[in-house]
Amino acid sequence: MNKCEDLVILFSQPNGSDLGCFFQPQGFNFRHISRLLETDLYAYDYSGYGISTGSPSEKNIYADIEAAYKHISESQGPKVRIALLGYSIGTVSTVYMASKHPPNLCGIVLIAPLASALRLHMKADRTCCMDRFTNYDRAPEVNVPVLTCHGCMDNVIPKSHSEILVERFPRAVTPVYVEEANHMTIFSKQHLSVFYRIRYFLFNETDPLQSEVA
Repeated sequence: MNKCEDLVILFSQPNGSDLGCFFQPQGFNFRHISRLLETDLYAYDYSGYGISTGSPSEKNIYADIEAAYKHISESQGPKVRIALLGYSIGTVSTVYMASKHPPNLCGIVLIAPLASALRLHMKADRTCCMDRFTNYDRAPEVNVPVLTCHGCMDNVIPKSHSEILVERFPRAVTPVYVEEANHMTIFSKQHLSVFYRIRYFLFNETDPLQSEVA
């Protein structure tokens, strides 16, 4: 089923779901996503979500993705390429992880990302000390290709957040803005063109392993 056996995706989900939401046979689930992207997919629950222990916090979502990334690296071996895919609040853990320059990272995909929490309510060129989820500050530290996808009708996280971030990522590729999509439908069967663009990005615009470059 998979077009590229050395590539896997680590998916970080939105705030309003847990893993159980993506295993529902009637709905749009992990099997559909994996088939559309022609890639194996890993996912994890945030602390305090689903049956995971602990409590939800910004600090814990960073620890959660670090643990998931470590598991993939150890279980898949040194030749695996890992792409991060974050949706909504999942873009925060995704950008955080990418800013740490982990081994084998080949690219990231951001679906409806936020620039930061306070920027949902106000415009700001500088980050306030009270701000949280600051993708805005970490974006310049990401050194792999970045694809951003956003719905033009998103009234939860406006498209302007993607536009701001695209300017700050050193290696941003052409973003995807879907006229009819909102925060919920941008990553659904209603807009399959988004998945086709992500698939093209994964197989044509992400980085090779460093050992293959040397």
